[in-house]
Amino acid sequence: MPTINYWIFGIFFLFFIPLFCEETPLFVPPNGWEFALPQEDCSLVQACFKKKGSGFTPSINFAIEKVAVSLEEYLRIVKSNYEEDYPHCTWKNLGWLKSQAGNGVVMEIDLPSQGGDMKLLQFVLFKDQKAYILTGATLKKDFFTYLPIFQKSFESLQFIPDLFSLISNEKKRADLKEMISQTTFSLQKKEENIKSLEKRLYHLTSVLNRHYSEMGGYGHYLILKEMEKQLASTKE
Repeated sequence: MPTINYWIFGIFFLFFIPLFCEETPLFVPPNGWEFALPQEDCSLVQACFKKKGSGFTPSINFAIEKVAVSLEEYLRIVKSNYEEDYPHCTWKNLGWLKSQAGNGVVMEIDLPSQGGDMKLLQFVLFKDQKAYILTGATLKKDFFTYLPIFQKSFESLQFIPDLFSLISNEKKRADLKEMISQTTFSLQKKEENIKSLEKRLYHLTSVLNRHYSEMGGYGHYLILKEMEKQLASTKE
């Protein structure tokens, strides 16, 4: 699991998901893919993961959008937006796919691009007046290589009571809670300098990567995003 040093870049999203006491949406990114900045500045995007490599590499991102329409109307709007933004694109509704969170709709979108034609595979699930959207992107020529990889991530989408519920070993769960509590306390007390606090976060990242693979890259990211938020407040 790659180390996530995202706080160095000051990444912030407008939608914060409570981590420790409320139901949390979670998905499992493809194994070995790294956290990356989204290609477009969109406040709806929660996280983006890309395959390691240079140039264009396949990616998957997760977005959450509040909705006030039916799923059928939402899909019609999505199709219309793609056709307006990309006049030569093609959009297909591939039907239903079952994830751990429930049934959602899969769409396939072909987009012309100077770097090679792209193909998107998009999964949309409606719950409690929100759309949960996973989007996989790859070059069209590589699509069938990554189709099962994207589908596996789509199927992994679930809602969990809290992030700690992913850790079945009680001692490991207690150890992580204690480490997060100590880190949070240090951040809130502001008794350490910024370098020392960043070192604490780096150590927490290392522990997550080495000993808590069951939480997945997105689970790690959610914990570290909250820690980054608290670190940023110490700099104000």
